[in-house]
Amino acid sequence: MNKYYFFLLFVGMLFLSACSNNEEKEDLRTISLEEVDILHIDHGSTTLKVESANIESLEASLLMNNNGPEIVIEEGKQKIKIRLKHVRRMLNIGRMPQLSIRIPTQYEGKVTIDGSSGNVKIRNLNTQKLNIKGSSGNVALDYIEINSDINVSVKSGSVHFNSKQLLEI
Repeated sequence: MNKYYFFLLFVGMLFLSACSNNEEKEDLRTISLEEVDILHIDHGSTTLKVESANIESLEASLLMNNNGPEIVIEEGKQKIKIRLKHVRRMLNIGRMPQLSIRIPTQYEGKVTIDGSSGNVKIRNLNTQKLNIKGSSGNVALDYIEINSDINVSVKSGSVHFNSKQLLEI
């Protein structure tokens, strides 16, 4: 009988935590890519979206619930590493964080993406070289025109490629 009440209490707590009003917030960081040859992004198990944009500096934004991870940017010689500082929680119910990176279209360096189980979506990324390594996340590449070297390595995830060549009539 006690196990039954404990089970009902546990299910009730899960239900209340899932239905609670978790306000989303955004962590936005910008950094110049001037004289940067390598951009390394480690997204872990967080969903990642990367695209080129007509902007001056790199923009990294993280959409998350309260008490979520935060963006960490480490600068080295001609290299920038973006990663997430994780906050450990016992129950991770609700909407997962999402990391978005917008890279200036004039950036001509190398982009390296590492992750574990997070999905990666690349959209019209203009770089010299793109390397993606993952364990179990899915990778989606969406390009109008490919103008760079692309290397994708995933152990158990899937890779989807979509190319839309524009035709002049």
